[in-house]
Amino acid sequence: MKNLLSVPYEPKKLNRFTLKLNGFDAPEFLFKNYKIYNDSEKLIFETEMYEAVMFSVNPVELFEIDGVTLKFLDVTGVVYHTLSFDIKSFNFRTEANYVDNKIATYKFLMEVDKKSMKSDLYKN
Repeated sequence: MKNLLSVPYEPKKLNRFTLKLNGFDAPEFLFKNYKIYNDSEKLIFETEMYEAVMFSVNPVELFEIDGVTLKFLDVTGVVYHTLSFDIKSFNFRTEANYVDNKIATYKFLMEVDKKSMKSDLYKN
């Protein structure tokens, strides 16, 4: 058995990722979080995207989304792992009101096409 102290490793950080919705031209830095989980036999992907003054969303454009690409970054910002997949279906939601002083977001809920899932790990 290897001595784990002699194997160089860095724990994966939760806040080092970029996210791209394929078919939708939103800047990667507008996505604030994601979740991947199973719901019975389905694999579900959820994310939220900030609305920004310099990027306005036309909801009709959201129907062009056909997949997701997640890139995980090391401490220097270099991509070390990529996860990509197509989606079978999705729902989105946005809300606004004069009472809350929150940042506007779009919320996405997608069913993953499990057969399309690809994972690439880059080693230096």
